[in-house]
Amino acid sequence: MTDGTKRASAGGARFVMSGEKIMTTGEAVPVPPLAVKPREAARILGLSPQTLANWRTLGRGPRYRRVSPGTVVYAVSDLQKWLDGLDDRAHGGGA
Repeated sequence: MTDGTKRASAGGARFVMSGEKIMTTGEAVPVPPLAVKPREAARILGLSPQTLANWRTLGRGPRYRRVSPGTVVYAVSDLQKWLDGLDDRAHGGGA
């Protein structure tokens, strides 16, 4: 196609991929990002961006990746793994 969209079918359903949305039967569905910048990662975790920056220098917090000399990103799956690994009892919650 010349408009930048890709068409595919699977199991009888037709999909059109365009940019960051997948459309099925005329309905657009947002595709979640695979990685986010520190500001968005901090928002997801309920922390300040400065806390994440401090933790990076201390080797704490969720795993991150440096994709260029001035750019750090967090894989959304790593944020979830890090949250899942927290011990609620150590933070005053849980049974």
